[in-house]
Amino acid sequence: MAQMETRFRVLRLDEVDSTNLYTRGLAEDGAPDGTVVVARKQTSGKGRLGRQWHSSGDFGLWFSILLRPVFDPKFAGMLGIGAGVAVAQAIRSLVGAEAVLKWPNDVLIDGRKVCGILAEGRTVGRQLEWAVVGIGINVTHPEGGFPPELEGIATALSQHCACDGEGSAPDKDVLLDSVLSEFGARYAMLHEGGARRVRDEAAGLMESFLGRRVTIRGEFGVLEARALDLLEDGTLLVRLDGGETMRITAADVSIGTCARGPGENNA
Repeated sequence: MAQMETRFRVLRLDEVDSTNLYTRGLAEDGAPDGTVVVARKQTSGKGRLGRQWHSSGDFGLWFSILLRPVFDPKFAGMLGIGAGVAVAQAIRSLVGAEAVLKWPNDVLIDGRKVCGILAEGRTVGRQLEWAVVGIGINVTHPEGGFPPELEGIATALSQHCACDGEGSAPDKDVLLDSVLSEFGARYAMLHEGGARRVRDEAAGLMESFLGRRVTIRGEFGVLEARALDLLEDGTLLVRLDGGETMRITAADVSIGTCARGPGENNA
């Protein structure tokens, strides 16, 4: 599908339980590809593995994108990864910070999480009927700071923005437009058979992650391994301590204490 262009239609809400939940409802009601739901605050923001995403105020950019992909559903995992690439590139362009990725789709600055992404979908037969990609970006620090459990883990763009002086942050509408533009380009690549190109971009942003010792937590339990490679379908290839390799499709991954080299940050 050459020269595909997604037209994004943005719906703005003052408050919602979760932009992902709201957008899933729109998907079931037949809303079109490219529908974007933005909320000033979420009362029950969703993170990966059922976690809550701290987004109870307007200190961040909280939004979800409804997609109706027509490419092979085996590449569905690349939607969240493509969104991670889009956010990282938008941050690099607007903020000047060296945003990087940690599999599957966390965006980090200086080893701290500035953005989380949650991709969900519904498959009917061999077709991905719809997907919802939820994105939460900490633009400024919440009043009173992050909760104690997030101190030392989370960060905000205002802490790293060099564009307008220390403590500033990009306008949220400008940030949204930049992320959607970057994501639209990667979404088009996936439809044009360019999953490898998106994978290569993502792998380049994961240079500080790939090759590292990681702890993997999933339905299979807890594993210690070394992250080897990002595959074209978005799965992570790891080598377990016993020497065998394993493909990880869904799990929580944290970087271990065994670094590849000097100057690397753990997250």
